[in-house]
Amino acid sequence: MLALAGPAEAHQPGQDNASAFVSSTPDFSYHIFENEFPCSCKPQSDYCMVYMIMPCLIIVILMLATDLPFQRAWKYTTSKGSCHFGCVLFRRTVKAFCVGLLWAASVLIDAEWYVCCHNHNPREEAELQCKTKAEITSGLRPVVTIAEMKTNSRYLL
Repeated sequence: MLALAGPAEAHQPGQDNASAFVSSTPDFSYHIFENEFPCSCKPQSDYCMVYMIMPCLIIVILMLATDLPFQRAWKYTTSKGSCHFGCVLFRRTVKAFCVGLLWAASVLIDAEWYVCCHNHNPREEAELQCKTKAEITSGLRPVVTIAEMKTNSRYLL
């Protein structure tokens, strides 16, 4: 136990905030510089889910891989077969997932993903909206506008 106390004291609390900041900055800067979701205007549910989930998982893995208290607790727990540091593992994992979910939040705020992947209009109207990036109206059927879909995306948060 004393062997873990020495390295734990050397850990700076500011490093936790810095790693979260460094991990979350690319999330939001991506959407600032790259405003458009690459939409093919065809049903692409697999691509939409991969676009939402993979960056989250990559961020979580990078956060846990660079988190020294998590690594120490993981090493101790796996070598001793004890769950003595289970609380540390749980807290650090939840923190990493919260930072990873910032990607999903930024994608939903940007709303291009939602417009492309969750367009509930009939196929003809959805393809026309996707290609022209403009609002269309249909005289016979109600059409969900792009602005309404973007608002719905932001409400999901």
